[in-house]
Parts: sequence; C-alpha cells; structure tokens
Amino acid sequence: MESKALRRLEQDVDRLLGQLRRSAERQTLLSSALGKNQEELEHLRREVQRYKSERNVTRHKVDVLLERFEKLDIDWDRIS
Repeated sequence: MESKALRRLEQDVDRLLGQLRRSAERQTLLSSALGKNQEELEHLRREVQRYKSERNVTRHKVDVLLERFEKLDIDWDRIS
C-alpha cells in the first residue's frame, strides 16, 4: 500500500516537474519575443519622430516659399 502511494507521489512529482520545465521554456520564449517587440517598438517610435521632424521642416519651407510668393505682389485678376 505504501509503495503504491509512493509510486503515485513520484509520478505526480515527475509530472509536475515536466510542467514546470515546459512553463520555464515558454517563459523564456515569451521573454525573448517581448524583447524583440520592444526593440521593434522603439525603432518605430524613432521612425515616427523622424517623420514628424521632416514634416516640420517641410512645413517651414512651404511657409517661407508662401511668404516669398506673397511678396511678389502679383495681381492675379489682371493676369487672367
């Protein structure tokens, strides 16, 4: 009777150890994937920041060109 209970206990311990190993492997995989996702997220944040900066520079250039164009004092009604 004691040997059956002991055997069952050993089997349960082996089963739980297997689950623990699988859980540890899964945690390692998930941690690795999370690290890659965070790297990609940081890369995308930098890219968005670069696009915003480029947009601001372009906007400034357009404003300067519009100011220069307005200074020409062209009478469009007379031309058309």
